[in-house]
Amino acid sequence: RIHHLIKTFHCGPGGWTESQHPDGTITLTAPTGRTYTTTPGGRLFFPQLGTATAELPTIDMPPPNPHRTLAAPRRSRTRAQNRAYRIAHERALNRAHIDADPPPF
Repeated sequence: RIHHLIKTFHCGPGGWTESQHPDGTITLTAPTGRTYTTTPGGRLFFPQLGTATAELPTIDMPPPNPHRTLAAPRRSRTRAQNRAYRIAHERALNRAHIDADPPPF
């Protein structure tokens, strides 16, 4: 998911660059020059899909749309709110389970 967001919203001149290799790995280069390489996990389960393809041609990235961030996904709740919700929900389930079958003492 993260590489899709980077490719969609942060690639282009002055931003991230990305190159795909014949074996399916993707190398992302940050504006600072640091590189990150992802390897496709599918070939572990589907070895026939892990065969290398021909050398891929390089293409020039189109200039970024200045309004591209308007299409970026937004969270409806913060991570902290999601975590608090999950904890409260699990506690409510635990309480209901205990109340349905109280201890005998």
